[in-house]
Amino acid sequence: MLSAADLAVMKATQALALPSTCSIGRHVLSPDGMGGYSESWSTLTASVLCRLSPHSAPMEVIMAERYGGRQTWQLTLPAGTDVTADDRVTIDSVAYEVVGINSAGAWETARRVIVGRVT
Repeated sequence: MLSAADLAVMKATQALALPSTCSIGRHVLSPDGMGGYSESWSTLTASVLCRLSPHSAPMEVIMAERYGGRQTWQLTLPAGTDVTADDRVTIDSVAYEVVGINSAGAWETARRVIVGRVT
């Protein structure tokens, strides 16, 4: 069983391996006054530590229907980062859609997110 102190050390070690930063954007619908909505992206969190790496796992087959078979990337964020499957992440002015989130449960030391570049 991991203690809270052990888990804190592991999270701190993971954070040392996050060399970049990103911002997380959330999809917002605002009433347009005519019964519809206008869509926009609102920055939820800026300057989040992260690491982006190529993703090549069987999960791509599962996600192909949603993402159209485009290349996906694995984004590593600090444990507990607020990110959903409907969010966008921007790294160095490049936007990525969140395609899936790998949850690690109670002993999460980093949040792993599968993203695809917005075209």
